[in-house]
Amino acid sequence: MWPYSTPALEGKPLQTIIDALMEAERVQPGSHSWTYNPWIEQPQKTLAVFVIDCAAILLVAYSYRGDPAVNWFMLLAALFMFGMTLSLLVPIGYTLDEKGVTVRFLGVPSFRQWQHYRNVYVHKNGVFLTSMRKPSGLDPFRGHFLLLTSENRDVIVLYAKRHIKAET
Repeated sequence: MWPYSTPALEGKPLQTIIDALMEAERVQPGSHSWTYNPWIEQPQKTLAVFVIDCAAILLVAYSYRGDPAVNWFMLLAALFMFGMTLSLLVPIGYTLDEKGVTVRFLGVPSFRQWQHYRNVYVHKNGVFLTSMRKPSGLDPFRGHFLLLTSENRDVIVLYAKRHIKAET
């Protein structure tokens, strides 16, 4: 299979294929690093998540008013709410290199070699790298969703597709 072929290019005019090839060649080997900051990329969505978290905590505080243990319930509610939505509130760092993918969340790196991944799915806000050959309900537990910025989207998608050969 030609390394730059995609279903989107099949049956397209020659100039479109040449443009895609030139774009792919623009992706130089080496490493690509970026940090996705939700407060910069999607401020309205991030603010909405933060407000909903705070409202849920205040609702817990209100429902337990008069109880001396209310502070513990508020702390527990805060841990649960912010713990579940933390990836929507804090920056996440990514590094793609010739060895594999490193995701840094709260300063803790998670590394996977390119051989770990079997497929690439491009989404509106990022690219999903999975170890499953076909779409599966286990995908969220077996891969990495790389949140992309508008500046690096095309380069990162091409870089990932270059390193992951889809198996059918």
